Amino acid sequence: MAIQIFELIGWHQHRTLPTGYLEIRESAIEGAIRETWEEAGAEVEVISPFAQMDIPFIGQTYVIFLAKLKKPQFSPGPESSECCLFELDNIPFFGIFSHFCYFEFVYRRC
Repeated sequence: MAIQIFELIGWHQHRTLPTGYLEIRESAIEGAIRETWEEAGAEVEVISPFAQMDIPFIGQTYVIFLAKLKKPQFSPGPESSECCLFELDNIPFFGIFSHFCYFEFVYRRC
């Protein structure tokens, strides 16, 4: 159902951070490092937690970390169409998280 809703609202038009589910016995930091590699081809070193976002209507919590690139290379993985770097003050947070607002609106109407 979520995929159909995201297709309906134009999921491909929204930017997202590398996200995913944790593997068994994987810490949140390990999962963030793995997802960043899988989705952005980037090797990173986590510096610190940056933000936590609870999304109770889908039973999920997002933990976002501040990290730095170990190498200056990155490229879209098989699940990504493009990758971009932003200065901290220029991160387009509304564009990154707006799909959650749309999803909540559509989900609550279903």
